[in-house]
Amino acid sequence: MKKFLKYIKYLFITVVSILLIFILSIGFTNQELKGTWIGEYEVHPDMDLYLAHESVMTLGYFSCFEEFPSYYGTSSLDNPNIMSSKRIGFVLNMFGVIKSNNYNKYQVISINGDSLQVKSNVFNENNYETFRRIDDSLKNNQKINLAGKKFLFSNNKVTDTLHFKNVGVNLDYGNKTFNHGWDLIQHNGFQILFIEDFVPFIIVNKKENVIELKRLQATNDNYKMTEI
Repeated sequence: MKKFLKYIKYLFITVVSILLIFILSIGFTNQELKGTWIGEYEVHPDMDLYLAHESVMTLGYFSCFEEFPSYYGTSSLDNPNIMSSKRIGFVLNMFGVIKSNNYNKYQVISINGDSLQVKSNVFNENNYETFRRIDDSLKNNQKINLAGKKFLFSNNKVTDTLHFKNVGVNLDYGNKTFNHGWDLIQHNGFQILFIEDFVPFIIVNKKENVIELKRLQATNDNYKMTEI
């Protein structure tokens, strides 16, 4: 009888220890994932190909809200289509799973500070996607309207012309003009500018006729749009 009670005691302690480890690991992982992440690249190693990953998502302790530009398709929250522009899902931190809707699921590959790598179930098993965490200091509640306006778009290297139309944006690059979809959304206090086929931009400030933008791939990846 004593041996049996001793066995039950050890079993109880073991179960409680496992539960505590489980709860603590969820807490630590939550803190790592918690925040707003902006898409960076869809990486296709077999073809040495890097494509812009045009999305932004906010992860809570157990929740996920992901948004895409409207030119991707419908904005229905419950539409399971991969091209839906808004997705509400959940996070299973213990298993490194982010499920953004009924159709799409991310498996966390790695978290390194403010850099996140995930594998999506809708892509080839060798492909993966990268995100960058956006610091809260970049939140911006200024009212910005781009439709119908024309800007000089510049960084330290080049200057191009952007003409934002209702349906698309004309990008004058050198002596050629390209047409891309575009969208400006507010997500969790951030203003995100999407231009089709480009890594998304964060609008950080507007002063008179100048809009300041930022991307997070490099330390000084800053841009300006000057209205003309």
